[in-house]
Order: sequence, then structure tokens, then C-alpha cells
Amino acid sequence: MANLLDLNLIGFLAPALVFIFFWVVTYAILSKVKIFGDNKGVNLTIAFTVALLVLINVKITRVITAFIPWVFGFFILLLFIYVLFMFFGVDEKFLSGLIKNETTIWVPVLSIIVIMFLVALTVVFGPFLQVTDQPGFWETVKRTVFHPRVLGAIFIIIVASSLIRVFEIGKIVK
Repeated sequence: MANLLDLNLIGFLAPALVFIFFWVVTYAILSKVKIFGDNKGVNLTIAFTVALLVLINVKITRVITAFIPWVFGFFILLLFIYVLFMFFGVDEKFLSGLIKNETTIWVPVLSIIVIMFLVALTVVFGPFLQVTDQPGFWETVKRTVFHPRVLGAIFIIIVASSLIRVFEIGKIVK
């Protein structure tokens, strides 16, 4: 018996959905950036080729299949937050300007998206960011980057740069 919660069809259609997603996103990026000019045929052909290359690699398809539902859910949550602010009387133009111009909004959003992508990579490839004591270049890089002192220094730099930016904007406004 078929019902709305039967997810077997989604699993069957996942490669086609990933193909269409990559085709549309690649075409949109190529049309916006205009690396190859305004020729739509060239942009469509390149986007089609990139989507085929992504579809051929099964691991990329699995990463995208694990990543996209979380991103869409996150954007739906952001949309609900936006509507909630509008419900409480915040002007739509103010919210739109805040989203477009304020990096304080974009940095956490992009950070959460990067974390979701790393989780999707971990789901597909296993714990590839796990720090071990084995020798090798990448193991040394992971030990260095994920050391508590380095992570603390990165956090302090981010907080300090945000504070400097806020105080500089405060001087300009006054």
C-alpha cells in the first residue's frame, strides 16, 4: 500500500534529483558570473557536463543526498524565523536590508552550512577529520589545525574582528 511517508521512491529518484540540482545550480552560477560570456548554450552544455560528472561519481551523489535535506530544512527554519520577526512587527525592508548587508547574519549561517557539509562528508567517508597519532602530512596538518590552542586563537581572532567591525560602524554612525 502506498502512503505519503514511503521514502523508497525518494531513494530511487535521488540520482535524478542530484543531477537536476547540480545542473540548475551550475547553470545559475555560470549565468551570473559570466565566465564564458552570455551564451546560454555554452553555459547549459557546461552545466550539463558538470552534472553528469557528479552523477557518475557515486560518493559525491551520496554526500549531496546526505547534505541537501539538512540545508533545505535549515533554510525553512530561517524562513520561519524571518516570518516570525515580521509577525512581531519588524519592517520587511529592514529585515531584507539586514540580510543583504550585515555580515553578522551571514557568518553564522555559512558556518552552520559548512558544519552540515562536514557532517555529510563524515557520514559518507567516515571520520576523516579524526586526529590520530599516525605519521604523515595530513595527520600532522589535522593535529596542528585541531589543536585546542590553535582553535582558541582562531576563535579569539574571529571575536576580535567582529568587535572591531562593530565599533567601527558605531563610530561611523555617531
